Amino acid sequence: IGITLVNKVTLSVYKFPSPAFVALTQLVTTVIVLWVLKALKVVDFQDVSVASCKQIMPMPIFFLGNAVCSLGGTKAVTIPTFSALRKFSILFTMFMERLILHRTPSCGVQ
Repeated sequence: IGITLVNKVTLSVYKFPSPAFVALTQLVTTVIVLWVLKALKVVDFQDVSVASCKQIMPMPIFFLGNAVCSLGGTKAVTIPTFSALRKFSILFTMFMERLILHRTPSCGVQ
């Protein structure tokens, strides 16, 4: 909720014109922090390779699109409405996963 409030204030109150720039800045900051934490051996994850990037390639594009659209939505609606829509999107994703991919989420996820 903290980052949502910061984004809301940045985009609405201060009238920052570019949700895409905010999303990209948050993405780059996250990557830098993760690399620093990995160098300090606080976290451990697999090194990035060309092969792993090819395997997951559509996901980062969809994630960035989702982040930019969410930030644009944050600018347009109130925080409670945004939170409700965000929770509904998880339910919608589960429904579409079952409809399109014929996968049923495990009981722990449901």
